[in-house]
Amino acid sequence: MTPAERTRAIVARVAQHHGVTLAEITGFTRAARSARARTEAAWVLRRLTGQTKSQIGRALNRHPSTVVSAIARVEERRAADPDFVTAVDQLVDLIRRDFP
Repeated sequence: MTPAERTRAIVARVAQHHGVTLAEITGFTRAARSARARTEAAWVLRRLTGQTKSQIGRALNRHPSTVVSAIARVEERRAADPDFVTAVDQLVDLIRRDFP
């Protein structure tokens, strides 16, 4: 699997987990569910792939500064909400299992 294919597969898995489509994550909708999934996808991609924020931005059709903001929001929520930490960590574990 190429890095681009792996990135797309990870984003698709995050989309599936949140009940949205890949097109909703990479599109321009601001619906809360899609935005939340997109934010987590940025964080997961950074954590699992080590891609730059510019690369993640290209994968999600977002400016790198938006990716920086998304990653920061996930980190802030992780610091404040243990249940969110558990949920996101479980998602990361699922993705690691699906896409080693």
